[in-house]
Amino acid sequence: MRDAGAALAAALGPGDVVALRGPIGAGKTWLAGGLGRGLGLPAATRITSPTFTLLNIHQGGRLPFYHLDLYRLGGDAGLEALRALGLLEYLPSEDGVTAIEWLDLCPDAAPACWMEVAVEGTGDTPRTLVVRTAGPGAAARYAGALEAISVRARSARGR
Repeated sequence: MRDAGAALAAALGPGDVVALRGPIGAGKTWLAGGLGRGLGLPAATRITSPTFTLLNIHQGGRLPFYHLDLYRLGGDAGLEALRALGLLEYLPSEDGVTAIEWLDLCPDAAPACWMEVAVEGTGDTPRTLVVRTAGPGAAARYAGALEAISVRARSARGR
């Protein structure tokens, strides 16, 4: 999971947004940790779920890494809460990469252009990553990231 996140992050740039979707325990936060590693965050950086803080900001890599969790903001009031808390500025950020967990609970917060990585499977079952893009120009914007994660998947199957 972390290796896939690191491969994906290597192809991401400022303003990119990656929605991480999957059930509790699927590995969304592990994937976010891989994104942080792929962005060059120091090895000592601990990537944890921002379920209660809503946003964790990580500096020290090639780009800032913004990690949002909307689990507690789902529903009709979610977008207004994000606006009131000033969190919409990270969707997208101008200078860094944003990973957002549980965007599906607050779909009105989705930026115009983004990538989604859905994690299928929990517990001891193998994980499957399903990647898609959304919004005008998203396929072109994220072509390199899609290729990076595709190459990672092919090399993992070849082992």
